[in-house]
Amino acid sequence: MIFMSSPFTHFCFLTQQKPRSRHVPFPPLFSKAAKVPNPPSATIPIPIDIKLSMGFYDKHNNAAGKLPDYGAIFLSNSATKRECFKKGLFGLPSSAIHFVEQIKAGMILFLFEYEKKQLHGVFKAASDGGMNIVPNAFSSLRTQFSAQVKFIPIWHCKPLSQSVFKYAIIENYFSANKFNFGLSEKQVCYCLVDD
Repeated sequence: MIFMSSPFTHFCFLTQQKPRSRHVPFPPLFSKAAKVPNPPSATIPIPIDIKLSMGFYDKHNNAAGKLPDYGAIFLSNSATKRECFKKGLFGLPSSAIHFVEQIKAGMILFLFEYEKKQLHGVFKAASDGGMNIVPNAFSSLRTQFSAQVKFIPIWHCKPLSQSVFKYAIIENYFSANKFNFGLSEKQVCYCLVDD
């Protein structure tokens, strides 16, 4: 485990060991508690029916991260976040099923609470992504999130503000505040440090 004093990693003190010297383009955000899974063997194009509101087919969206190669970020508001943590389940609208089906058990996951603009983590997918893994899981909310994946927490870290974590996923931004949710191997590695 690692103790870092940089602004990127001050939030996650698990031990007070000195950081190892290792060159990375910018400091890692989270330390790793599990091995990063192998990527899916093939990447399938995203079908056109995924909502434009998620940005996948925004005419200005030429950014990376349209599929979760090694990890993913899910979105929530405060109410959804509480339900996600209570049920151990992340969800997106059914229109995002193709994205969620690319998530495999063992992938690293994060949760972005968009009202506070904070990234929560670190989580690991406990199942492959699919439809209605827990039927009516988010029924108390106005929006249904039937594209789902179960997760388990790896670490309980202080949330990161968007102004801090955006540099780890800068390739995914397609506008000032909008980004794609898929994470590449490089992005996951920047967020995690080997023990």
